[in-house]
Amino acid sequence: MDHTIDDFKKEVQENKKNFQQQAPYAVDKNTDNAKAKEKLLEFKMITKELREKEEDMKFGLDIFDIEPMAYPELTLVEKEMA
Repeated sequence: MDHTIDDFKKEVQENKKNFQQQAPYAVDKNTDNAKAKEKLLEFKMITKELREKEEDMKFGLDIFDIEPMAYPELTLVEKEMA
């Protein structure tokens, strides 16, 4: 279970890093709105999948009496997308 948690944490951190590097934070004349929306949709789907994985891991955490961790990186990405 420890390896699963570590792997998940790495995925969450990688998602945050990729979002911060690739997300369309600024709008200018050269920004393609369709591409910006597509990129945000892509990150929305990835973040949703990570939240589902987090939910699926709760069963294993309960079995081993491990307190679920908070993942502020996921929350940050969700807030930035909104």
